[in-house]
Parts: sequence; C-alpha cells; structure tokens
Amino acid sequence: MKFIHYIFLLFSLLIVSCYTPTNLYQPVTSPVVFKFEEGSEIIKETYCTSLEKTTDGSYIFKRYYPTTNVLTEQISFKDKTMMSKDGVSINYYDDGTLWKSITYKNNFANGIASIGNSTGNYKDGKRFGNWQTYEDDIKIMSYNYNEKGKMHGPDTSWTKEGKLASIRIFENNELVDEKIFIKDKDVKRFEVVEKMPRFLSKDCEQMESDSLKKACADRAMLMHIYSNIRYPAFARVNEIEGTATISFTVQKDGSISEVKALNGVCDEIKAECIRLVSDFPDFYPGYQKDEPVKVQFNFPIRFRLE
Repeated sequence: MKFIHYIFLLFSLLIVSCYTPTNLYQPVTSPVVFKFEEGSEIIKETYCTSLEKTTDGSYIFKRYYPTTNVLTEQISFKDKTMMSKDGVSINYYDDGTLWKSITYKNNFANGIASIGNSTGNYKDGKRFGNWQTYEDDIKIMSYNYNEKGKMHGPDTSWTKEGKLASIRIFENNELVDEKIFIKDKDVKRFEVVEKMPRFLSKDCEQMESDSLKKACADRAMLMHIYSNIRYPAFARVNEIEGTATISFTVQKDGSISEVKALNGVCDEIKAECIRLVSDFPDFYPGYQKDEPVKVQFNFPIRFRLE
C-alpha cells in the first residue's frame, strides 16, 4: 500500500465572478473579531480580511475563517496595493495549525522557510540547499535542492529511534542511486512520482507521449472545473474572496477519495470546493517503478470578484 506523500498539484485555478446582487442573500455583519498590531493604522476591513499599516511602515494583510474567527493568513507587503510581498508570510489551516511560514524579498521567497513539518531555505523563489523534516522534534529526513529548485544530492532517512533507514542520491529530480537499510512501511522517504496521475479524457489518451497526455489532461480538467463550479451566492453578496486549498487522494485504481478542505475561505466556498472535487471522474493513476501508487494532491482554487 504505497502512498506517495509531499506531491502537490501545481495548478493555480482562478474562478472569477462578476458581482451581481441577489434577493436570496443580503450582506450581513461580519462575525470576525479583528486583531491589529499595536499602534497600526487600519486601512481596510472586509467580511473576513483586514489591511493595516504598522508603525514601521509595512502593510499587513490578515484573513480569518469567519465562523470560527481563526486567523488563517498573514502576509507582509511593501505597500497598500499588495502587489509585492516583503517580509514573513504565514498560513494556518482552518483549525489554526501552522501550515507554512515563508520569508519574501521583492515578491520572491528568499531565506528560511517552514512548510508542514519541513524546514529549509528558498533562493529567488525556489527551494535551495538542505531541507529537513521532523516528527516530534526528531529529524527523520534530510534532502537537498540545487539552484533550479530540483532535488539534487543525498536524501537520507532515519527512524524515530535514530537508526539509518536509507540513503538515496538524486540528480535534477531523478533517482540515480538507492540504498535501503530498513524496509519499514512507517519510515518516511521523499518520493518523486515517475508518472503523475492525470485527469481521464478520451481525446487526451490518444496522444503519443505521456507528457502530451498529461498536458492535455490538465487542460481538460480545468475545463471540467470551469464548467461545473459556481461562486456561492453568500460569498458573492458579502464580497468574500480568497484561495481555497483542497486535499484529495488519487487511489491506485484512479478513484478520488479523502477529500477535505485545508483552507476553505468560508463555509460556503469550502462546501462548493468539496462538492466539486468529490464529483471528479476517475483519474489515470500515478505510477512508481511500473506499479500504481496512491498520490495525494493539494489543489488551490482562487475565488475573486470583479
């Protein structure tokens, strides 16, 4: 039952809705209790977001999950246009658990970062150098990236008891050497899927190569989403915008399971995204060493009003 972790779908899907009033819903007062930095100037408040100018001249954007008042996003910008990130950007899951913390300079990730239970550095927007993964404050993985942001060099795993589990060597994301010392299913190793799952489309499957099939399938998937997703009326009326992140798993047989919202923006957007992903048709499964494997995706869907 091999499960490929740490693989993320790289679509940046944008759902845009032209704002039109509706008789079904009317704007309501926000339930959020906004928290501002000491001495800051309040620039703007919406249903679940705020923008403030701090005493040191930086601008901080904050987003809350409205029904629980949990802070889910905090981003530092150069100015109030919010076009250029500058400083620490922090994201939390809807339950308040820290998801990631990344330092930006001139809108590029640069410097120390933490994503999930992994820490390392970014350089000019790409992962760079040594990254490490911890569980219960114990280092269980160490892996490396080159300047192109690809895995390059040794990837080492340990058990929680500190025993060496494996040493693998990568070159530009390709595994070139591997030594496994402990074959324990609970030992975590960084995995690169040789053949990623793809959205099934009859026309795409007739393409000559896997790369062409994948590119075609990605387009077909986007068209399927655009054709079926709807901007919730409550969110439109209350001018709620943001990026929902939905996690799901493509099983060995291509079926979709384990659908959940990591960041739902609000209850209505969360429900719509879960409905959409749960209704996905089967995928062509992922393959590793000529065997089908389970692959987990984090799928971002951005909702924006115009």
